[in-house]
Amino acid sequence: MSGRDAHSSRRGTEVSLTGGRLNAGQAFCLVTVDVTSTTAATYTNDASNITSSTGLNLPGESTVTFVPMNEPAISVEKSASSTSFGAAGELITYSYRVTNTGQSPRRHGNTVASSARR
Repeated sequence: MSGRDAHSSRRGTEVSLTGGRLNAGQAFCLVTVDVTSTTAATYTNDASNITSSTGLNLPGESTVTFVPMNEPAISVEKSASSTSFGAAGELITYSYRVTNTGQSPRRHGNTVASSARR
């Protein structure tokens, strides 16, 4: 299909393609559409969704399934080697326990830092 002759638009739940033509010797054209959904479900698209198909062989059925997003989450607990100090400048060691409380594995680490000195 000649790209300079084809025009497309997207409006919510509709995709339209107009003005396209196959060049001499060209047997087909491929139209690809990226779809997204905020609702987990399975959707089917087939020829019944095409309103005009002059001179076209209608496509077969295509199904896409959207699954719920896995929400990443972590919890952080902080503890100290001492709850009190005797003099200024005394070193207190802080420890952190980081737990993955989300629904998916953590692939990238987060940095937790503390530079407190009592």
